[in-house]
Amino acid sequence: MDYLYPTPGTLSFTPGTMSGSPQCFTLATIQDDDVEGVHTLVLTLVNATAGTLILGSSLVTITDDDVVGVSLADAASTVEGRPAEVIISLVLISGKLMCGDVIVHLSTMDMTATEPADYMGLSASPDGVLTFTPETGLSTSVLVATVLDDITEVPETFLVKITDVTTECPYNVQNSASTVTIRDRERITSSIQFVTPEIVLTEREGETVDVCVELLLLNNQTVLEHNVSFNLIIGSINATFGVDFTAPGFKLSSFIFIRAVFVEGDDNGTTCCHTLIVVDDNDFEDTIEDFVVSIHPTLISTEYTLLGDPSFTRVLINDTGDASVTITELVSVSEANGTAEVCVSPGITGSITATLSITLQVNDRRAVMGEDYSHSGGELDIMYTEGDSPLVKCLTFAIREDEILEGDHEFTVSISHVQPNWALGTPSVATVNIIDNDAEVRFVTSELIANETSVSVCVESGVSGGFETALTVGLAAQDGTASTLEDVSIPEPFQVVFSEGQNTSTGCIDILILRDAADEGDEHFTISITSGGTEPSARITSPSAVTITIQGNDPTPTTVNDEAISLPVLGAIIGVSSIVIVVTSCVAAILVYICYSKRVFRQQKTRSDDPVYATVGSKDDGVTVTKPLSPRQPPITDNAIITSPNESYTYPPIMNLGVHREIITTSLNDAYIVATLADATENDTETYEVRYELA
Repeated sequence: MDYLYPTPGTLSFTPGTMSGSPQCFTLATIQDDDVEGVHTLVLTLVNATAGTLILGSSLVTITDDDVVGVSLADAASTVEGRPAEVIISLVLISGKLMCGDVIVHLSTMDMTATEPADYMGLSASPDGVLTFTPETGLSTSVLVATVLDDITEVPETFLVKITDVTTECPYNVQNSASTVTIRDRERITSSIQFVTPEIVLTEREGETVDVCVELLLLNNQTVLEHNVSFNLIIGSINATFGVDFTAPGFKLSSFIFIRAVFVEGDDNGTTCCHTLIVVDDNDFEDTIEDFVVSIHPTLISTEYTLLGDPSFTRVLINDTGDASVTITELVSVSEANGTAEVCVSPGITGSITATLSITLQVNDRRAVMGEDYSHSGGELDIMYTEGDSPLVKCLTFAIREDEILEGDHEFTVSISHVQPNWALGTPSVATVNIIDNDAEVRFVTSELIANETSVSVCVESGVSGGFETALTVGLAAQDGTASTLEDVSIPEPFQVVFSEGQNTSTGCIDILILRDAADEGDEHFTISITSGGTEPSARITSPSAVTITIQGNDPTPTTVNDEAISLPVLGAIIGVSSIVIVVTSCVAAILVYICYSKRVFRQQKTRSDDPVYATVGSKDDGVTVTKPLSPRQPPITDNAIITSPNESYTYPPIMNLGVHREIITTSLNDAYIVATLADATENDTETYEVRYELA
């Protein structure tokens, strides 16, 4: 690092060498830019052959030609009552401070400002001693307190000076004094400051943002009475001008700056803005890149303006434009397939420039970890390193086969954490859908004979492990030579249900066979499976239809009393008659038709000079009665008063035949009562009442 030892490191004195004659070699020193002061090494003679060592060591001193410059910043400015900040820095050509501490002693000296009336000096203050070490930075500052008074006065100045430097390092003092100007607060009429202290941008090519400085007028000023020019300074933190961002109009110097100005006549709140443009480098950076735009406090062009707060804006460039992580959106796999892959992809257009860690989280939904699936890869973390390829990486999940009907079931894999802070793309959650292969339904047989009052149709599910959730199998009937409306009674809803927790894999439903008195041969109809359920769903396999044959038969007729029922035309207003049905054989159903005459005359008269008003029909038929043009006709009924000529009123039906009967009106004069004896047994007697009211 500091010197090179010669090779070989051996000296030889040959025979005939005179006493005192030296043998020499060169020890080369290495030039560097480190400030390290005087540094030494020791040369030692060892391993003398055929001689004796008298003086075996020598000290070699290397004198450093690098020096550290100690410097005070240029003139500073403040407003009375605010501390004045003076920056002290060490200046190195390059390299490092290697030679120990540098202690700088400071003092203050009056000029037009006096201590302690206008400021508090550093001469007797410990704040006037600053220490730089090899571990600390090369720049720091000292604050000098100023005094706020009520006196209107011109700007005043004092000096901050370097009085002594204590160090073992070579050094020189480059700028030993800095002038501090104290501006009078009573003369301040305006303030300038940034609109916002921080701006966050996304690294996308051409994205722009305006950085704005705002003018604030003080002391009841309405407009700015003088020009205020100032410098905007761009200081890079880890974003590079021209590489990560550009700023049109800014000049390149030892710092990047632009001269800005508020002009006389500007209003309160006027802003001065400058556009910054983001450059997309198509590579993902590990950290947020940022830089600072600030107002140089010493370059404000008027003594009447102070620097407000915030005095700088920090601009952060977030590289989410090049860094987003996505995951497979949907993976469908059969329960019998064995594995499912979920893949993660960093959606970048450039390259991975640093370590990337992605943590995934697995959540059960209807699928359960350990029962329906497992992760075969151990940890749910995916790691990328610089230059890693391929970019798409996958996790494998083992799918477990079982014999339980559970329907399609799923689990999710989501991106829960990314380090560094990449954005989550779309999708960020993967759904793994396991398609159940344990459900298939079919009829137990494809043919059935119905020779009794009902026939049982059975469906088997083909599941040996039980039902975890209910399965509903939909059925439909199709006519053959038998009518599904006249010869059979189809239950509603027409389906077979396997309940949750059911252990048997067979379910049946009974279909009622309707008997009649007709002498018929064999008839058939068909039942088919229309649906294996919706959730869960089962596959429909063969046989998916069953043909049911109804064998011909001649049932013994049912006896019904056939005596005529007489309803008196005159006399009682309300009457009750009975109809008796005697079942002489056990059949599935009996349809009994009772026909009765109900031609009834309604006749109403008023005085002898009025016409006769009559209508044919009964209230049962909902007959419309029209009132003739007679103002003296009494009401037709108590609850149907007609109040205007030619008004109509419709009588509602009032006959009550019970829950098993209905009225079928075929004409004005007759009707039918239908009685269905679906649950009749042999020698059973059914009695029905016919209630009526005369019109």
